[in-house]
Amino acid sequence: NKSRIQNLHLPYNKRELAKLQSQCPNFKDIYAFILEGLLPSPKTAAKRIIAQSDHFVMIDQVLFKLSSTEDNDLRVVIPQSIVHEILFIYHDSLIACHQGISRMTATLKQKFYFPRMHQMVTNYVRSCQICQSRKSPVDNERPFHLNIPTNYVPFETVHCDLKVMPPSYHNHKYLMVLVCNITRYVILVPLQSKDAKTVAEAILQRCVFLFGPFKNFVSDQGREWDNSVLAYLFEALRVKQRFVSVGNHQSNKSERFIATVTPLLTSYLTNNGRNWHLFANAVAYAYNSFASPALANHSPFYLVYLRNPPTVFTCPPTGQVALGYQQYADLLKARLEHIGKVMLDVQAQLQHKQAVTQNQKVKNPPTFVAGMLVYVLAPSASSLQIASRKIRLDYVGPFIIKEMLDRSHVILQTLDNKQVATVIHVARLKPAWVRCGQEVVNNIADFKKHNPQIQQLL
Repeated sequence: NKSRIQNLHLPYNKRELAKLQSQCPNFKDIYAFILEGLLPSPKTAAKRIIAQSDHFVMIDQVLFKLSSTEDNDLRVVIPQSIVHEILFIYHDSLIACHQGISRMTATLKQKFYFPRMHQMVTNYVRSCQICQSRKSPVDNERPFHLNIPTNYVPFETVHCDLKVMPPSYHNHKYLMVLVCNITRYVILVPLQSKDAKTVAEAILQRCVFLFGPFKNFVSDQGREWDNSVLAYLFEALRVKQRFVSVGNHQSNKSERFIATVTPLLTSYLTNNGRNWHLFANAVAYAYNSFASPALANHSPFYLVYLRNPPTVFTCPPTGQVALGYQQYADLLKARLEHIGKVMLDVQAQLQHKQAVTQNQKVKNPPTFVAGMLVYVLAPSASSLQIASRKIRLDYVGPFIIKEMLDRSHVILQTLDNKQVATVIHVARLKPAWVRCGQEVVNNIADFKKHNPQIQQLL
């Protein structure tokens, strides 16, 4: 417990955190009851505090909440006044790289507790200006192909693909993406060339020499994969190479991960974006470190190494240290058997659920009205200007819909009431979300309500 207190890695020491917890409207009554046995005067309120206190514990005057899982792990209670600092660390920092709602929520739940966590994370991520600038509305309906693994062996099957990138300062032109089929662990490798020797060396150094030879290698039929150098290498390593057809890229998981890591990579790029190669490892580490509901709320890092990733904002798990090699080996064996069974069940359930959801999906385009806050598809006006359509910030804003000319065309104005001279089609618009304290709004009336001094603010 003392180790847990000392390794919270919060921007506050124990005394400051305890003071904030004792003053927080959400926890001050529980804090006073556990520490000094004080209860509020109304009987109904006193009964409620007594019932709620069963789920909390105090260690060295710091309040923790007992987890609802079987291991009864402790999660530090976050006062309302510093929730946004926690959200900033886990979303806007370089080591987080603007993760999505589900992965961010799953990761926060492992370490912290505060009321309305999912809603607050949703509002925070949805109102992030960088995320709104780089994410496009998803409207493509594609058939779903089941791909359920039958055996849990990390890095048994590796999917790989190359993404063409704008030349970096060090003349890196390609980004190689390697993905483990079962754990979703991703490896990003900037390359200056995609010739056979360069690709083979990158696979050896960044994957084979770290995780051992894999059994299956899945890629498209590009010349960088279908050549005598890789054929000789895979024959020596006894790796079975499998190619997917041009029209069946969904069989290659790295295709999907290129679309996943690209928005993370653009989160911190500005101007011409030629320093993208410096962020590749940070993006891979950020993705691998975050828990995901698709992985039973585990991170790819944990599924590979059977321990939580040592990040600067992680509370290291506390437990009894193994007394010897045999005990440690038995512990890892038990963890591997448990996580293998859980992950195989989760994969099967998730695949069937996605298939049903995809079949029932119905397009429901947003309705635009006057006064609504929106982002506009305008890559040429973005702060990130790169001679590539694959890595860019497409949307600018937010703007206000001043007038609906008809169902398909609108006139926009800026937040400081300057009219945009061009008539915009609604196909170029998507709803914008703006933070107002702990709430998010998407129309100018609510924005002015929360910010009466809007001109001064602007």
